[in-house]
Amino acid sequence: MKESVTQPHRELPPAVMKVVLGNQLARLREEAGVKQEEAAGVLGCTQQKIAHIEGGSGIQLIELNALLDRYAANEADRAYTRDL
Repeated sequence: MKESVTQPHRELPPAVMKVVLGNQLARLREEAGVKQEEAAGVLGCTQQKIAHIEGGSGIQLIELNALLDRYAANEADRAYTRDL
């Protein structure tokens, strides 16, 4: 039986899920050609906060949505990222 792409992370501890989320956001940012400083401008925060988010510190939903908009993430990436 093949598991869906989004199922394996549901069994991970929350701290690990935050790291997976951070990695996903970093990937989307890089694919969009956006630097951490630019992402920080979207949230009105420092580059260090973006680095912490991408390192797995977590993020608020409103901030997540703003970054997904800036990165022009497709619907599949948006759904997967929000599910994390």
